[in-house]
Amino acid sequence: MSSGAKDGKGGPEPGKPSPRALLELAALKARLLKLPEGAPGTLYIALTYRCDLSCRHCKYRSSAPGPDMPFGDLRRLLENAAASGIPRVAFFGGEPLLYPRLEQAVRLASGLGLFTQLDTNGQTLGARRALELAAAGLSLATISLHSADEAGHDALSGLGSFRKAIAAVSAALRAGLFVHVSSCFFSAGLSSGEPGRLAAFARGLGAHGARALLYSPPEGGSADLPRRLSKALAAADLDGFSRGCVRSGRRACAAAAGDILFTDAGLNVKSCPYSVRSLGKATAGLRRFFGGERAPAGLFPCHSPRPSCRAASAGRNFAKIIRCERLGRTKPYPNPSAGARPVKRPSSLT
Repeated sequence: MSSGAKDGKGGPEPGKPSPRALLELAALKARLLKLPEGAPGTLYIALTYRCDLSCRHCKYRSSAPGPDMPFGDLRRLLENAAASGIPRVAFFGGEPLLYPRLEQAVRLASGLGLFTQLDTNGQTLGARRALELAAAGLSLATISLHSADEAGHDALSGLGSFRKAIAAVSAALRAGLFVHVSSCFFSAGLSSGEPGRLAAFARGLGAHGARALLYSPPEGGSADLPRRLSKALAAADLDGFSRGCVRSGRRACAAAAGDILFTDAGLNVKSCPYSVRSLGKATAGLRRFFGGERAPAGLFPCHSPRPSCRAASAGRNFAKIIRCERLGRTKPYPNPSAGARPVKRPSSLT
């Protein structure tokens, strides 16, 4: 089957998912309604710790990259996910586009009947790569975009990263993929209308949806922020275009409720990519991690219990603000797009 809907010139019709992607989404929705008891709907898999950006808010920024996931381990993990009834996998990182056998991984996952998603910063997702991934069976590309303002995004991810992310959105749409943007918000942005502005901007690009995440330092943060994000999204976005970790009317986030699982490149299983603790190793299978809430009532996996911090959002120095938050002293976070200044391009960028 063709990887993209055709326009009058024989190429994919921009913005319209391919017939295959539409069929895959319909099958996913049906399978989510019939999940085995306790089974998560999505398995996030970190293929690599390497990344071609050095985002200021990233919890892995100061960590030395470990080895990529061996392909044999990945094959067994995907086979186990499919056999366990998990309907969707999301290839994660680091930056999964740097994984040398990504297309082969996508083809394997798709061949096992898994809905296949890619979480990427989009810096190297050009037209040719997007078409190759679509042909391999990729259905959804989720591309990082942290502000509707170029300076705001580049202040976090590096000069030029905004324009490359926008180009990646266009390339993925032209390849016939479903496209979502993924945005990390600082707490002050919740009250300044940033979620609504970014959702409107993403719609204008042609994206089909948006995922909103909160900045979470490695040691955890305030447990009230996920609910605040949920309320901000509900107030700004009545038709559900943007979604956060906590759905309206629910006390627990998707990870705490057992709706998702994450495994890193070393096969360590966590309740989500931002969880502060490991649940165990995936080497003995995934079923033992199914079922039940994985965090105490009122506590989210990405947040550690600790004294509340007072507001200190007057400044716009991200390095100081993020460092203070990691020490447990600063909250709420500033709005990245308000008064942001472009930062020096990290040495890892080209």
